[in-house]
Amino acid sequence: MLNTGWFLYILGVLFVLLFWSRSRGLTFEELLKRSEHEHKCVQRIFASHPHGGSWGKFKVWQKEVDD
Repeated sequence: MLNTGWFLYILGVLFVLLFWSRSRGLTFEELLKRSEHEHKCVQRIFASHPHGGSWGKFKVWQKEVDD
């Protein structure tokens, strides 16, 4: 049987390194401020399309909101 435990540890370390590289030197408030624009766009999409749709439709709606 294949032992995949080591793979999960490596994957976990990669995720930690990715998050650390994206957020190093920033406070939690600065991280939230950085993602505020995207959050507002998603809120506008959800408000105008409350029943949702496919991933393709969501990408089209996202382009409309960004314009």
